[in-house]
Amino acid sequence: AVVSTQSGHYGRGTATINFFSDMSEKDKYPYSHGLSEGGVSAGLGSGLGSSLGAGVGVALGAGVVGSYDVLGATPDRGVPAPKERETDEEKINKIVRLPEAVEVKMLTIKSDDDEIGQYTAIKIEDCISEELYSNANLTEYEDKRDLLCAFYSFQANKKEGTGLPAYSNAEESVSRLELFTKSVEEVLSINNQYASGKITWTAEINFFADMTPKETHPYAHGVIIPDMMGDGTPEPEEDEDTEDKVKKIVRLSEAHEAAEMNPDNDEVSEFKTMDIESCVDETMYGYDNLQNIDSSDKYLCAFYAFQANKKEKSTAATLR
Repeated sequence: AVVSTQSGHYGRGTATINFFSDMSEKDKYPYSHGLSEGGVSAGLGSGLGSSLGAGVGVALGAGVVGSYDVLGATPDRGVPAPKERETDEEKINKIVRLPEAVEVKMLTIKSDDDEIGQYTAIKIEDCISEELYSNANLTEYEDKRDLLCAFYSFQANKKEGTGLPAYSNAEESVSRLELFTKSVEEVLSINNQYASGKITWTAEINFFADMTPKETHPYAHGVIIPDMMGDGTPEPEEDEDTEDKVKKIVRLSEAHEAAEMNPDNDEVSEFKTMDIESCVDETMYGYDNLQNIDSSDKYLCAFYAFQANKKEKSTAATLR
């Protein structure tokens, strides 16, 4: 398991069921490949909600919470079509640099015997490779110069429709750098614990790295709102009635359902049948109720409730 949706910190969090719970690896692929074209960049593991921190991806082979509309996945739940590779100029045009005074301060490295410090400018064209914020390079950061270059590279490799758009001004870039820095620190902390054998997973930077908790809220709570990058709070939806929820449930075959409802299959026990209307409440698979699911009929009821509460645009697709 990983840790909870939005509230906890590593080591003292919880896990919850989210809309990845019924997806195959192929279904989750578009979510798990945020800004990285290579390895897994997962914010939530195998249907488990996580708050390891905005920008931290847990390499569990699952995916970042989001939407196919937001992340550009194809309607048939396949892998997104490859896009044309951006030119260096196109990448540079997406970078919003810090105010000059702030950048100069970051790039002025002081030593014990040098109170003034040595300023060395960076070449922006050297700060556009996504490898600069890869795990392999994170551990080699020597000073703020490396961090700033990685931050500019992170901006340069933003994908349209994925995460935050380009920043509006230099002041926003300053605040986003603070969030990015915290994400880098958290990734390093998790990976150090993995290296020492304390945990069994690793983390990497993904497109959450520059987001506030409000901005990650819709992803971690399995909902998508029209203005994803607005105030971060999902707009309330109209409550569905029981009949509408039941219509979304695709039940098991009659024989399979009977077997799940009566696993012991003895003549002494009363034969149980499914009351489908009683299996539409989303609390059936909520955190507080999971510990009470101790039999196959309760698991099945929770699974039907999970289907009944699927949200439009929040899942790969309804079951076929």
